[in-house]
Amino acid sequence: MTAKFGNFVAAERKVELKKVVTNAARQFRSTTAPKDMGDGFFATFASQTEAVDFAIVVLQHLPDVNKNVDRPELEIHLRVAVTFGPLTVDPVGERQGDAANLCARIEKMAEDDLVVADDGMSPKEFAQLATDRLLVSGDVRDGLSDKYRVTYVGNLAPTNTRRPLAVVAIAWPAFPP
Repeated sequence: MTAKFGNFVAAERKVELKKVVTNAARQFRSTTAPKDMGDGFFATFASQTEAVDFAIVVLQHLPDVNKNVDRPELEIHLRVAVTFGPLTVDPVGERQGDAANLCARIEKMAEDDLVVADDGMSPKEFAQLATDRLLVSGDVRDGLSDKYRVTYVGNLAPTNTRRPLAVVAIAWPAFPP
């Protein structure tokens, strides 16, 4: 967006998204305030359920963020990922660890990254999840209640890991996988 419309327009759109993220965070016992990461946000939560519910609240508010936009290319769309695991906090407050790294990899996941499984999605089906999606790691899914509608996507084989990581899409009202 910055390359096409300039820093001012991109910053205005980011402010709108930041309002949604900040307001959503107030509804949950987030262990940290969402951290602005340039083109996205990073937050940690007390439970997998809170993280997924927070993501759904943010995604549900995207139509409000985009309703007054006169050009589709100025709309904000998100790819959200949730993982679970230990993190370390360095002296300046940065969160690091496998859970953070895997979260970033799931968020960026594309069809070419999908390790197809017999009961998972095809790359073509996965490509349809391009925007406004909520993907979680298999260990997050294992910690959730049955109130969520989930679809097994397949596996992601991140570098420097011992085994492929199961990835699951979570449905939310405007996004039925």
